[in-house]
Amino acid sequence: MIKFIALAALFSLSFMACKKTKINLTTDELTGQWQRQADDKPLYTGLLIDFANLEAVVSPNSGRGAFADGSRKWRNISAIRDSVFFYEELGSDGRYYDGQFRVSIRNNQWFIFSYIYSIDQALGQRQTWIRQ
Repeated sequence: MIKFIALAALFSLSFMACKKTKINLTTDELTGQWQRQADDKPLYTGLLIDFANLEAVVSPNSGRGAFADGSRKWRNISAIRDSVFFYEELGSDGRYYDGQFRVSIRNNQWFIFSYIYSIDQALGQRQTWIRQ
């Protein structure tokens, strides 16, 4: 009986060690159009992006300021952990910056809360996007 318990415990520990962490949302589930909400950069409020195939491009007829229609606004999107993703964001200076975003769903409305690191990796910019 003791051998059976020891074997069962060993099997359980081995199984748990091999178990992968499941990401709640996949990038495929984020496909669609997203709209930027008001923040400290009012010029970009209302900017629309189309999210698909691990990138987001500026939607036709929604380009604002430095972001022309069809610009690749987000690229290299990958899951970090449950509902949290890494990505690179096109800045108004034409350079890409590392960032992270978290997806949240409240009252059937999807939100993306993003944080873009500054050049010196100090306090960066926060953005909120709502799925259309």
